[in-house]
Amino acid sequence: MQTSLRQNQIRDALMVKIAKMYAGERIPTQDELCVQFKASRTLVREVLCILEFLNIIKVRPKIGSVVQPSSEWRTTNKEVLDWQGRCLFNRSDREPTNPMA
Repeated sequence: MQTSLRQNQIRDALMVKIAKMYAGERIPTQDELCVQFKASRTLVREVLCILEFLNIIKVRPKIGSVVQPSSEWRTTNKEVLDWQGRCLFNRSDREPTNPMA
């Protein structure tokens, strides 16, 4: 699947937001994401499909998109590893970790 620059920007912004959330929390709805990112519904759906494929979120009918525990994320995927390295968040306390510690 080929990704666009805009798709990558939205995905990265969502991943940063997800880093500040706990497993089980719902991310904004597709409509809210369309407004927030000034993006089409198709583009937002594509991003959500990518995040679901990476086990970062679980899309549940009539519930919405829910953050998965980080232990379930596909950490063998280069994008997930790169993102985790950039964010440097400890999800258990939501505070940035110190990479020099």
